Amino acid sequence: MNYPSVFRVLSALYGGFAALLVLPLIVAIGFGERPQIASLSITLLITSVVAASVFLLTGKPRRHARPTDGLGVAILWWIAAPIAAAPPFVLGAAGTSVISAIHEAASCLTTAGHSVVEIGDGGWPRSLIVYRGILHLIGAWMTVTIAASVFAAINLGGPGIHRTDLFTIPDDNFFGAVPRVGSAVAWMLSLLILGTFSALILTGVPGTTALTTAISIATTGSVDPGMAFVSLTPLAEFVVFVGLMSSALGLGVLLDVRKGRFLTALRDPETLMLGLIVGLVSAACIAVGVSVWPAISWAASAVATASPTAAGAALQADLPISFVLVPAMIGGAALSTAGGVTLARVFVLSRRAGLEFSRLGYPQSMMSFVFRGRKQPQSAVIGVWVYLVGYIAAAFLAILGFAFLNVPFESSTLAAIGALSNSGALVEQATLLFDFPMHALAIACLIVGRLEILALLPALNRSFWRG
Repeated sequence: MNYPSVFRVLSALYGGFAALLVLPLIVAIGFGERPQIASLSITLLITSVVAASVFLLTGKPRRHARPTDGLGVAILWWIAAPIAAAPPFVLGAAGTSVISAIHEAASCLTTAGHSVVEIGDGGWPRSLIVYRGILHLIGAWMTVTIAASVFAAINLGGPGIHRTDLFTIPDDNFFGAVPRVGSAVAWMLSLLILGTFSALILTGVPGTTALTTAISIATTGSVDPGMAFVSLTPLAEFVVFVGLMSSALGLGVLLDVRKGRFLTALRDPETLMLGLIVGLVSAACIAVGVSVWPAISWAASAVATASPTAAGAALQADLPISFVLVPAMIGGAALSTAGGVTLARVFVLSRRAGLEFSRLGYPQSMMSFVFRGRKQPQSAVIGVWVYLVGYIAAAFLAILGFAFLNVPFESSTLAAIGALSNSGALVEQATLLFDFPMHALAIACLIVGRLEILALLPALNRSFWRG
């Protein structure tokens, strides 16, 4: 591990986080929210001092960073960020415990979006809503940037499912190539937010609601807990549907759109798989008596692992648990903020299964499949199978952990799958009365889900952390 490079990058990230704290602080000052002024000021001061100190005290790296150093940054970021982001919830929301605040921060940063902080009858302070929105944006940016750079470099869990033409492993410093990816991710999030916000405004949605909804759609989280399940007009519901489908497709497909390669985007395996999954989930809902449009709208939010609208939330509560869990477990694209196994891996597994059925009639045949223009050998699917086994094992252990804490089986399943797939709507549906062990388990699941499970395994190996 190249610690000087790792700590310098982490200090830069936390310095950026400190700079973004200025916005909610200005809002707190503008609305006279004194507890939030104090809590945000303290967080800003501590984060700035620590980030600057680490950067100044860390010596200049003697060698170039490698992909494993990028993985170290990803692991340390997701472990430490919820702790660093927790103080405004402890000091700015009366009666909030430290573990609840860390859980709240983890939920925002991983874009799960559910809330475990109890706010009085006056509702959420405006500055804390802005703060939650910033945490969602930071988490969304980090999620896709890490996936398109670090996970692409180590080929995590499959045949190049995280690769784009934005990133190739450089011959010198690994981190030197990451800003290009980060800029593209920022462009993607900005475009989604601006487009959705403008469309919602045109449909008559109030400005504040339109902005929080647009950020929630772009990050597939829920920025304002008091408006998690908003009621919208049919036209606004359609805007939300389009936004969620775009968010579920993520950076890989939107890059093709930006370059004018619309047919390539439409033919992309993840685009086709998203349409197929949403169609199948919608058809299953319609088969049990759900109306067509509510079924389609809810299916999009379920696959995107996002909070549904008011109609979708009511629908989700009435659906069988299997209907609710399967879309979240599949999730969105590999380069999106949606959690789950990802559409790319589902596509690869389905193609591999089709080849195996074909080989029943031609046992000696040599077969392969094409994924994004590249011919994939039989060995390419091994990484996907390993990831799937890891996901199932993590889900089983999480369900077992919640059950051990005397949580009923259905709630244990909802909480475990919801946290691992970063779907806050499922965690909220579990209706848990969180205590310390439940908070700790949920936080661990949220982080493991964002690290795509397999990326956390090197942290268990002592040799990974040797300098």
